[in-house]
Amino acid sequence: MRVLAGAVIFVAGCGAYGYATSRDLSSWARTLFWALLALIVFGIVTIFVRIPNGALIYSILGLVIFAGFTMYDFQRLRRTQDIRAAPLLAASIFLDVLNVFLLLLSLFNRN
Repeated sequence: MRVLAGAVIFVAGCGAYGYATSRDLSSWARTLFWALLALIVFGIVTIFVRIPNGALIYSILGLVIFAGFTMYDFQRLRRTQDIRAAPLLAASIFLDVLNVFLLLLSLFNRN
């Protein structure tokens, strides 16, 4: 229950900031994409190489990256005028929420 509440609060806060800010977040897209690729590579490396607290590092970095993606996607939601973009935006926000939930689950499930 804590994880679900944490995910809701996290996404609501980041989404509200992204929706309300007048600052253009479109310049974040490329940086966030490369950061996500680096996170994936880090996750693969931690499979083969033992890194102390690797799962904790992975979870925290993932939350930072998906906070940025959530802000960016909610700003895209506010600025988009074309209704044909709605399914892609809904899928993007859904994936942000799902990844935040999974990362929080990994973070709170540590022994």
